[in-house]
Amino acid sequence: MSNYYTNTRTNWFRVKDKKEFMDWLTRFGSELLLIAAEMTGKDTYFAMLGNSEFGDFPYIEPPDDPDDDDQYHGDFMEHVATQFLHDDDILVILESGAEKMHYIGGVATAYDSNANMVDISIDGIYDKARREFPNKKVQELDLRRP
Repeated sequence: MSNYYTNTRTNWFRVKDKKEFMDWLTRFGSELLLIAAEMTGKDTYFAMLGNSEFGDFPYIEPPDDPDDDDQYHGDFMEHVATQFLHDDDILVILESGAEKMHYIGGVATAYDSNANMVDISIDGIYDKARREFPNKKVQELDLRRP
């Protein structure tokens, strides 16, 4: 059985508190790469690249103690957006991956600082093709032959 490997990164975004953001990220060690670009006389922009064993962003386990507010649990990127993202920015996550050549997938997700989220998937092309070309057959990717 094969593993699904991804390439994951974000757009450039600003944060409310640079030190607090960077301190929080240290808990994830080498599971992600952080790029910072300081603009002369402007804000610092960040981008993150997934660097886990499978190329995605860290997976965060539920807390050992539910009453401990210092332990985070839930969606990593939603937490980044709601706790650190500058109110005027949108955080976009791009992910593509494959399990050998059996499954190829991709998704893009965008968050604002209020946890509002939109996403799209490359698998959505099948439905879009059916709507755009109603008299044609659209064969979805399947490991079995059509």
